[in-house]
Amino acid sequence: MEMWFSEFHTPDVKHSIRVNRQLYSKQSDYQRIDIFETPEFGRVLTLDGNVINPRLLSSSIDIHPLLVIASLLVGGAVGGVLGMLLAVPVGTLLKIQFERLLELREAKKTGQIS
Repeated sequence: MEMWFSEFHTPDVKHSIRVNRQLYSKQSDYQRIDIFETPEFGRVLTLDGNVINPRLLSSSIDIHPLLVIASLLVGGAVGGVLGMLLAVPVGTLLKIQFERLLELREAKKTGQIS
């Protein structure tokens, strides 16, 4: 028996992906989280029935896909939909600040800054 995941956009449009197996499924107070293994895309994360594509998002803002996923999960758990909307920008700002801290430490080590 074939298993499919379908993401519904409008009454006339849906996006379906063949699924080998469901790896994870949980309903929290704020959202439903599912992870599927697919033959075409590998592992696919869905939040409330919507596919999350961290690779596309991460390439447009230059952060690792795992940071996108972690930010969305933490933001959704803490603040629901609003938390998810703010999660990636906040995660990106934290990444930038961390990189600046590392650059400052390196500059101090090499004697460029006293």
